[in-house]
Amino acid sequence: MLLDDNLVMIDSAALVSAITPTAVGLKSFLHPGKMDAVPVYICADKTTSGNASAAITINFQQASAQIGNSSGASSSGVWVNAGPSWTLTASQLASGVPVGPRYLPREVTQPWIRLNVSKTGTFSAGALTAAIVREDYQPYEADEKIEA
Repeated sequence: MLLDDNLVMIDSAALVSAITPTAVGLKSFLHPGKMDAVPVYICADKTTSGNASAAITINFQQASAQIGNSSGASSSGVWVNAGPSWTLTASQLASGVPVGPRYLPREVTQPWIRLNVSKTGTFSAGALTAAIVREDYQPYEADEKIEA
């Protein structure tokens, strides 16, 4: 799968430290939330481990103008939550397996988005990648093969 650097929100961010997602512009999508579904790729890059209560909660936030990566307001707008949130335990974050939403929520209608990631518990290993992608990605199952 090819990832466009301009559409990557989180690039292999370690779960043991704070995660600061990058804001992504949806200018290349005609009308976010008003056209076909926009695929999203959220995946653990490495084997994830943590204590029994280790989990992450992710949700999308949108803004009418780019206001940086900090939470809160600026002269150009405020980040507001858009759509549902997903909670994933450390055991659900298997390396290479997509997790969370497959598409941007329909509630995303503003030109700038970012992913909000909050953690509970303690992670001892693992990394997360999130991006807007061109096509839906679902990995092959172990027994799926193309026969001649």
